[in-house]
Amino acid sequence: VRGTNTKNSQASHIFYYLMSSRGCPFSCSFCFHSRKPKAPWRSHSAEWVMDQVDFINNRHPIDGIGFWDDYFFGSKKRSIQIIEFLKKRGIGFLCEVRAKELTDDFTAWLAEMGCLQIFVGAESGTDRVLELVNKQSTVADYLAAAETTSKYGIPTRFSFIYGFPGETIEEM
Repeated sequence: VRGTNTKNSQASHIFYYLMSSRGCPFSCSFCFHSRKPKAPWRSHSAEWVMDQVDFINNRHPIDGIGFWDDYFFGSKKRSIQIIEFLKKRGIGFLCEVRAKELTDDFTAWLAEMGCLQIFVGAESGTDRVLELVNKQSTVADYLAAAETTSKYGIPTRFSFIYGFPGETIEEM
């Protein structure tokens, strides 16, 4: 898959998208994972992921990996192993991170390791709706995440869902 580097729109980069885990330990009411209590977070091993990256990169050199995991950081140890491996290979990465996890230290580390973009599922811009859907985050968390990722130069995308049951027009 060819994409455009957000830091240098003149350069074309090749990314390989990979799902290294499934599931999520959180229980946001709108998410299908909250309907499957017997399907907890589960993942391929770090070794499996690294083998996949080497396999594709040896055949078709890539500039980055896009992790399409529901919750890539479900095991910090595993995620750190994978990211350190990518750094050694000179391969950047895109990942989804919960806003509360984007502390100053963690975001600085992600930038140092070659994170090219972060995706945050914000879902709403009002605390009432976030509480209504059991997001376990606040608007302040999203604003802090945006400030921190901007500080370290990591482009960040936020997704929003409009029209939750009980959400007013003003909240949309």
